[in-house]
Amino acid sequence: WHHESLSLVGAVLILIAFAKTPDASCIAGLPRTYHFDMSTAVFLGEAIEQRSVDVAPGDGFRTMTTFRVERQWKGPRADRIEVRTCTGSGGPCSDPFKFQAGTKYVVFAFDMPYKRTGCNLTRTLQESDATIAWLDAPANAR
Repeated sequence: WHHESLSLVGAVLILIAFAKTPDASCIAGLPRTYHFDMSTAVFLGEAIEQRSVDVAPGDGFRTMTTFRVERQWKGPRADRIEVRTCTGSGGPCSDPFKFQAGTKYVVFAFDMPYKRTGCNLTRTLQESDATIAWLDAPANAR
């Protein structure tokens, strides 16, 4: 019994630790509400510009993409939003991601300045029908 209790406590502590980080969304089966709640901003926008930015050592979020915002479900309202992404490997960049200029995305960003990891619901507009329907549903109005 004692061994099983320790295993359960350990599993709960691991889940709590994951829940505090954006990368927790890599755990399969997390609901859209989790992704929404963990995000600082959620919006639909077109990637219009990309540039490299200087970052502190160990910070892999080296690419800044500027978006022309078309719709916004969460975060301070803006016509343009900048989002940093990981383009390296290791550390915070275990799942590098790069936006493509000229492509529209539904973006789930976290932190300030905004960041995007590979472990959330950010997808191209073409891949986001179900997410947009969920965001627009009256039951999910925030």
